[in-house]
Amino acid sequence: MLMYAKAAGLSAVVISISTLVGCMDKEKKAVPVVATEPAKVEVKAYTATDWKRDFTSAFKESEKNIDKNGITKYYACFDQNSESKNCVEYYSSRRDGFKKVDYMTPIITAAFKAGDIGTMVNMYIAAIECRDAKAVLQPNFNGDNGWLFMDKIAFMAEGEVVFEKSTDPNEVDRDNEGRRVHEKWTFALEKDDESRLLKFAEANSRIIRITGKKGYATIEEAELEVFTKDIKHLIKNKNQINDSLKSGGGPNCTEIPGQQT
Repeated sequence: MLMYAKAAGLSAVVISISTLVGCMDKEKKAVPVVATEPAKVEVKAYTATDWKRDFTSAFKESEKNIDKNGITKYYACFDQNSESKNCVEYYSSRRDGFKKVDYMTPIITAAFKAGDIGTMVNMYIAAIECRDAKAVLQPNFNGDNGWLFMDKIAFMAEGEVVFEKSTDPNEVDRDNEGRRVHEKWTFALEKDDESRLLKFAEANSRIIRITGKKGYATIEEAELEVFTKDIKHLIKNKNQINDSLKSGGGPNCTEIPGQQT
C-alpha cells in the first residue's frame, strides 16, 4: 500500500510538471511577434537638370545660337584639352527644345551630308533627355537613274561581311528633286553592332554596299574614308557621354510626384 501510494504520488507530480510545461509552451506560443519596419533608404532624385549638367560636361560647347523655332545650334568638342578651333573631334550639333533631344554629327560627315551629292552613310549621336545616348547610322542613297528601294546595308572587311542589317522598304524615307532621288534609312546601333563596325574600321580592306530591290550601290572612296574615320570617335564619344551621365546618377531621371523630369 505504501509503495502504491508513493507511486501514485510520483505520477501526480509528473502529471503536474507536464501540465506546467505545456502551459508554459502555450504561453510562449501566444506571445505576439511585433513586425519591425525595414530602415528606409533615401534615394537621391536625378532630375532633368542633373541630366543636362552631366551631358554637357562631356564636351566643350561653343558658338551656341537659338533660333525662333526653339532649335539650338552649337559646336561640341570632345577633346577637352583643345581649343574649339583646333579641335580634332568636332561635332556640328543641334538641340530641339520641344523634342528634348540633341543630335551631334562629326563635322566632316556633316559637311558631306550638307552637299547631298554622293551616296553615303551619315551618322550622329542622339541624346534624348533622361536617357542614355545612342550612336545612330543613316544610310543615304542619292541617285540620278531612279529608285533603289533600299532595304539592306552591309560592311565588308578583308573580304568578310562583318556587319549587315536589313529593313522593310517601307521604313525608308524617300524624296525626289526632278530626276534626282533620295532615300534615307535611320537606325540606332546596339553594342554588338558597334564592336563589328570598329572591326570594320580597323581593317585594311573595306567595302560598304547598300542594296535594294533595284540593285545595289557601293560607297565611293571619299565617303568610305570619312565613315571609317568618324565611326571610331563617334562610338568613343557616345560612350564618354554615357559615362558622364552614369557618374552623376543617370541616365534615367527619377520620377518625383508633382514634377516633370
